[in-house]
Amino acid sequence: MAKDIDALLEQQADQVTAVLKSHAAHIESMLAQHRFQVAQLALHNSPEPFVREVFNHLRDRLVQVTINEAGLADADDARYLLRILDRMELSALEGKPL
Repeated sequence: MAKDIDALLEQQADQVTAVLKSHAAHIESMLAQHRFQVAQLALHNSPEPFVREVFNHLRDRLVQVTINEAGLADADDARYLLRILDRMELSALEGKPL
């Protein structure tokens, strides 16, 4: 009898755990969707921080190429891309089409 009770308790515990995991996954999904929507609103209301972050990262990488590849064609290409990047950033922050 004790074995039957233990088996039933274990089965119920497994069922409760499965339900809790399902609900937790659903809540996590809802939170992720909410975070995404908040990020979209923040980007829509003020895209400047995002634009600056992206352009700063690209600029840093291109500057590293110009330093590491000095005198080579890659450095010249990186300098050319930096000039394009500066124009794109200016256009993006002014709201003009790229």
